[in-house]
Amino acid sequence: MRKVSPSKKSTGFTLIELLVVIAIIAILAAILFPVFARARENARRASCLSNTKQIGLGIMQYAQDYDEKMVMLGSASSSGCSSPWGERIQPYMKSKQVFKCPSNPTTAVMACSDPANRVFSHYVGNGTWFAISSSSGFGYDRPMDAVAWNDSTGTPRATSLAAMQEPARTIVVAEYKGTGNRPGITSTSSTNGMFDLTNHLGTSNFLYCDGHAKASKPTSTISGGNLWALDPANTPVHSTLRNALASQQNAMQ
Repeated sequence: MRKVSPSKKSTGFTLIELLVVIAIIAILAAILFPVFARARENARRASCLSNTKQIGLGIMQYAQDYDEKMVMLGSASSSGCSSPWGERIQPYMKSKQVFKCPSNPTTAVMACSDPANRVFSHYVGNGTWFAISSSSGFGYDRPMDAVAWNDSTGTPRATSLAAMQEPARTIVVAEYKGTGNRPGITSTSSTNGMFDLTNHLGTSNFLYCDGHAKASKPTSTISGGNLWALDPANTPVHSTLRNALASQQNAMQ
């Protein structure tokens, strides 16, 4: 008589084994996803840095064509601005997209400009278009000023490249994270909303008057000198500027 062999028992994962595998996958995802996010943001920062350098080339070309005078932030008027710097250097840029940071979703554009030439306000100039007091945090001349900070008459004048004591340590353009539409930083006030400089992992890209650009933390712009001034080594940092920079950096920690 033929002997019938017992049927083989089916095999598979137990519930505990499945839970262990799921837990391992979850742990790996928690570790790797932030790494991927940082890598993606670093790539965007590099793209933004390239934009910043291109803007620097446009500014330098403008200065060479205008008797070595820096492009002004806008018109010299206390009531408003016109022809902002982003519009003025467009003939040298031939691209509005250069003014858009890949990490900044806002569509805000520099105000007071010709609608046909408007560019994004993701990069703001270091200057003002009207005289301001030291209470604004900038009681000194800056590269893109349309008038001297203490000029009560508002007489237009552009900054000469020769007036810059340390071009390699003087900021001319800063990458802006917020949604404002002004062409430059005219105040350090939190209500002004124009001093958010933490677009990429707590840093932003800064363009300097000699044409080089690099990513830095906000507070690094006042360490070892006031890099917002035409004379960084001999210009004290106003308390409102220091507080504005510190609050931005602390908010990212």
